Amino acid sequence: MRSMTGWFLLFSRYFVCFRGYLKLPPLPRRGGMRSMTGSSLLFRDYVLSVALLLPITIMKYKTEEAILDIVRGFETGTLPRNEFSHSSHLIVAMHYVRLMPVEDAIDKMRAGLMNHLRHIGVDFTKEMPYHETLTVFWTRTVAGFVKSKNGASLLETANELVETFDKNYPNKFYTREHLFSDEARKTFVDGDLEETG
Repeated sequence: MRSMTGWFLLFSRYFVCFRGYLKLPPLPRRGGMRSMTGSSLLFRDYVLSVALLLPITIMKYKTEEAILDIVRGFETGTLPRNEFSHSSHLIVAMHYVRLMPVEDAIDKMRAGLMNHLRHIGVDFTKEMPYHETLTVFWTRTVAGFVKSKNGASLLETANELVETFDKNYPNKFYTREHLFSDEARKTFVDGDLEETG
């Protein structure tokens, strides 16, 4: 019968392997900790300690083509409304800030969002989903993140980006009343909680 230590090590082994950082040698089937040498124990303790501290990156995007498909769909208006998620917004902004200065990327995002809204059938006389402050805030935030990832691959940057920033991130800088005011929708306003980066 496997000891509690053995069960812990078994779980830890599969945890580490699932994360894809290391493939550990098989655990001893009998004897638990006693069958492992001192150096093996030290190595395993080190591996488990590192594995438990490392962040888990979920690979939402597997290929660069998947990323470019989102951009193409956005620009041509063929990306369905229910598929243009928060992650898709970030991916498009990332694509633009990698190609051009941030202020040009903001202009590109603004024009692209208005074009996308028209393509999916939004009647601007009845509703105006576009939000200037959020567009500027997110494009600048993405630009800062991309700059910090200098040298990283497109896939690595994209996957870490969407994992790092959820849609509630602006709430660290804005109260809801300020962020969704008529003024903030029409023109960019600074955050009222902390200095906007």
